[in-house]
Amino acid sequence: MQVAVPSAPVGTRLARGLVGSRLAACVQIVGPVQSHYRWQGRIERGREWLLLIKTRAVLLPDLEAAVRRVHPYTLPEMLVVPIEGGFPPYLDWVRRECNPGPPRQRAEPARPEARPRPRRVGRSATGSRSRRGRAT
Repeated sequence: MQVAVPSAPVGTRLARGLVGSRLAACVQIVGPVQSHYRWQGRIERGREWLLLIKTRAVLLPDLEAAVRRVHPYTLPEMLVVPIEGGFPPYLDWVRRECNPGPPRQRAEPARPEARPRPRRVGRSATGSRSRRGRAT
């Protein structure tokens, strides 16, 4: 799954929580990247980091729920990229590591430590508006 986040610290907290709860075998944080998008009738841009999350298809509903619980955007990017092949020992490792067990034993991903922010479209220091409810 690919998930965009507004900062490296948010990405790190999500990555550690997802790997710690065994919903992901590995999370790579790539960025910053510059995103260009249309939001509420305007063309916008913002700086984001991409999380490349390695997991199993059977865990996607739980992974999505975990990301949504802690993600600061009101409309987070969550894209599933199916794996059509790969190095068999690596794919076996992903299958072994993504084994969260019964729901009651799962650790919740760490919540962001930053102060709470309203979930509305705001302006960044550069004046751009965020499509996801936070200034970028």
